[in-house]
Amino acid sequence: MNNEENIVFITSTAGQGEFPQNGRNFWEGVKNSTDLDLATVNFSVFALGDSHYWPRKEDKHYYNKPGKDLFARLITLGGKSLVECGLGDDQDPDGYQTGYAEWEPKLWEALGVVNVDGLPEEPPPLTNEDIKIGSNFLRGTIAEGLVDESTGAISASDQQLTKFHGIYMQDDRDLRDERKAQGLEPAYSFMIRCRLPGGVATPTQWNQMDAISTQLGNETMKLTTRQTFQFHGIVKGKLKPAMQGINKALMTTIAACGDVNRNVMCSSLPEMNELHREAHACSKKISDHLLPSTTAYHEIWIKDENDKNVQVAGDAVQDFEPLYGPTYLPRKFKITIAIPPHNDTDVYAHDIGLIAIKGDDGKLQGFNVLAGGGMGATHNNKKTYPQVGRMFGYCSKEDVHIVCEKIMLVQRDNGDRKNRKHARLKYTIDDMGVEGFRGEVEKLWGQKFEEPKKFHFESNIDTFGWQKDETGMNHFTMFIENGRIEDTAEFSMKTGLREIAKVHKGEF
Repeated sequence: MNNEENIVFITSTAGQGEFPQNGRNFWEGVKNSTDLDLATVNFSVFALGDSHYWPRKEDKHYYNKPGKDLFARLITLGGKSLVECGLGDDQDPDGYQTGYAEWEPKLWEALGVVNVDGLPEEPPPLTNEDIKIGSNFLRGTIAEGLVDESTGAISASDQQLTKFHGIYMQDDRDLRDERKAQGLEPAYSFMIRCRLPGGVATPTQWNQMDAISTQLGNETMKLTTRQTFQFHGIVKGKLKPAMQGINKALMTTIAACGDVNRNVMCSSLPEMNELHREAHACSKKISDHLLPSTTAYHEIWIKDENDKNVQVAGDAVQDFEPLYGPTYLPRKFKITIAIPPHNDTDVYAHDIGLIAIKGDDGKLQGFNVLAGGGMGATHNNKKTYPQVGRMFGYCSKEDVHIVCEKIMLVQRDNGDRKNRKHARLKYTIDDMGVEGFRGEVEKLWGQKFEEPKKFHFESNIDTFGWQKDETGMNHFTMFIENGRIEDTAEFSMKTGLREIAKVHKGEF
């Protein structure tokens, strides 16, 4: 290090003001050195941390402690500071970028390169909005990345775009250090999430999903808290066969993730079978209505041997987005339906919560509409907070998909696209005011919300065990820990459910 002329150090913060794992040996060497002379070395340090991570006053010194300690130690060893230690704070509106934007120009000035002729302007950081608008309606370079055999990964930009296709890239953390020591890239694999409105599948579809997880994944299947299937451990070379297998099961993964309307949930109500069927039909209608329209999904994943698009599931027929536009939504968008007296889907905790209202004949009449719920918050960031859905009023079941569309469109046009931590619908409604937001929805809808109908919730838990519906049919709700379907030495759950699916005549 003492042979270098200029050095810039960038370090994050771990634990209680500790260096990150991959920097601890370096720090121990610098801290304990007795003969390191940095008299001819110019340096600067930029530190990454969170000023509110440790809320107690006596713990404030942990904020960016590694960077500050390194800066002080380098001074002690004779190093010459180019610029004061830069501090990146997760609490700033743009995260660490705010502090970095102040520190970097000072560094270039100290190095004497601030006004060098001929240097191009540095482009601004690439944001999610930039990636979306430059993706050509979610195509990006996904198709090219899939055939690149030099890596098990896809590009950073494509990782953002594949979310809209229901895919996340992951790696095996347990193997990171071992593979790094061997000079290998991380053990990359992918997670696939299906879109399954209301969480209802046929026995045939269950067995098809079971086969995909066994043949192409890690032999386990996950049932998510949002009522759908999820597969893990799928390597890049098996992504396309898995997606085509899902499509052949008359299912899709489009818009299961990303800045779009996600999987629409619906109460599981075994003792009121007919009302559940009507509500589930509404969940499917909303889901289908709010699907993205780009043909990119079918172009990339669903092709036959003649390289022609084969449309089996999904509804991609045009290459533009009449609802979403080229930048889609500012953030994810979640809708759920609850059927009183059960609030098993947490109707107040979603972007749109629909409370089913039945008429005097016992059939579904319409919905009370809640908007702007969400329990998410960033730790110690007081600008983020949980919020319950606000009551907008009542609409008929015939209009509910249009109402959901109009709420989504107001969010599309008014949501925060600069700060993703402030981009959910709940913040847009708080910024515009409930009356102001509802007024914009009614203007697009061309109607007014009716006064909300009376309803009553008695529970927010699942009805486990056997239940008999109004027709005398029996239904069973099974507890599955963490939603993980797998065979273990103690319990062959996956095999058992597969055997049930082979003879089952109802639904899963």
